[in-house]
Amino acid sequence: MFCGTYCKSAEELFETRDPGVPKWITLETEVRMSLEQKAVGTVINCSTFRHRAGNNAKYIRGQIDMFLRVYPCQLEQLRHATKGRDAERLRAAAQTLKGTLGNFAAEPAMRATAALEEKGSHGDLSGVDECYYAVEYEVDRLCDTLMTMDMGGAQ
Repeated sequence: MFCGTYCKSAEELFETRDPGVPKWITLETEVRMSLEQKAVGTVINCSTFRHRAGNNAKYIRGQIDMFLRVYPCQLEQLRHATKGRDAERLRAAAQTLKGTLGNFAAEPAMRATAALEEKGSHGDLSGVDECYYAVEYEVDRLCDTLMTMDMGGAQ
């Protein structure tokens, strides 16, 4: 978990805040996600995803199309579990979405979803709203990436 210690002051970080980051994401969460993204490097590990898909462009496109059809329902189930403060439903919905995200090697989205799954598993519902919004943000980034993904050499 992010400890809240920064190299820069909070004011300096706020001044350099990406204008594309939704306002409901706290500065601490934004910094944590930024550090995680730098550690991972991207929204999706394209080489891992392509390898898992056998570098088959038709299969990759099918996986993307299927994800774009099913993720809204999965995200909605996660939202309802979060809002309803139902730990078991939260765990199950997060686990399902995390599995779907795993198909794409979408590490930042998977980590955000795993945090909700863990909270549900332990019955710890503190901070679940912020965690849910982090999942939503990462899934939005993944969708943007998938919709513009270059098949780059996939056949």
